[in-house]
Amino acid sequence: MRRKLDRFRLGGVLNVIRVPVRPENWVRDKDYLWRYLDPLVGWAGELCLYVIIDWHYIGNVETGAGAQMPDTPQQPKELTLAFWRLVASYFRDAPHVLFEVFNEPAAISALDWRRSASEIVQAIPHKRTTSAVPAPPHRRDRGRH
Repeated sequence: MRRKLDRFRLGGVLNVIRVPVRPENWVRDKDYLWRYLDPLVGWAGELCLYVIIDWHYIGNVETGAGAQMPDTPQQPKELTLAFWRLVASYFRDAPHVLFEVFNEPAAISALDWRRSASEIVQAIPHKRTTSAVPAPPHRRDRGRH
C-alpha cells in the first residue's frame, strides 16, 4: 500500500486519500485501528498526503433504517460515537487527518440529521491542530448529485 501511495503522490495524481471504514468491518476486527488506519495514516504523513477517515454508514444514524445499513450488535449512533471518540483521540495530533463523521445520511429528516451530526461532532475530542470535520448534508434524493 505504501508503494502505491508513493507512486500516486510522485505522479502528481493526488494529495489526499479517503479511507472508508465500514462499521461491520470495524466491529469484526477489534484491531482495525492499529492494523489498518494507523499504518496508512503514518505512511500518508511521511508522503505529505492528507487522509480523510470516512465512517462509511449509509442510512439513518438514529434508527438504523436504510437499505445499506449493516447489521451490527450496537445501535448505529452508539457505535458511531464510540468509533469517533476512539479514532479522533488517537489521531488528535495528526494535522494531515480529517474526519468524515458519517458517509451518507439517508432515511432521516434534515432536522434529525442536523441534531445527530451536531452530537457526533461534539463527541469528537478537540484536535490540537486545525482540521475540518466534514458532515455530509442531508440528501432528499439519493439519485441526484
